[in-house]
Amino acid sequence: MFSEWALSDPESWAYLRPILSQNQGWALFITTPRGKNHAYDMLQAAKSEPNWFTMLSTVADTDAIPIEQQATDLREYLKL
Repeated sequence: MFSEWALSDPESWAYLRPILSQNQGWALFITTPRGKNHAYDMLQAAKSEPNWFTMLSTVADTDAIPIEQQATDLREYLKL
């Protein structure tokens, strides 16, 4: 399991992938978008791979941050 994949070294996947393939294992990538980087590229590639599952959940999907708090956070962020 890779947590915050967008911040991880993509070479770690290159190292672990053959090990998982040999053992018929699997991997899980959980991340927060950080622009168009290796995590973005992997998501785009995975969408066309039949053996991969992708799911993109927005804050609106998860209700992780209330809508009112999102507006406050955005205003404060823009001031910075």
